[in-house]
Amino acid sequence: MFQCSNCGFNEYKEEKVKKVFEIDNEIVVIENLPVKICKRCGEESFTRETLVHIQSITYGTPKSYVKAKSYEYT
Repeated sequence: MFQCSNCGFNEYKEEKVKKVFEIDNEIVVIENLPVKICKRCGEESFTRETLVHIQSITYGTPKSYVKAKSYEYT
């Protein structure tokens, strides 16, 4: 059974989202990423299988490259 790591609640909804990660000092965007969202607190969590898949695809060939601006909040 899946349990929220933030509040311990065990009811969630599943959605697909776009997430931005920094991996090996590079920005990586992953689209259609399955995520479990806690119905009580809204915390987003990944299953172990999703985390393993994220790791495997980020070391493969990217689908595309994007140009992005970078700003620093000072």
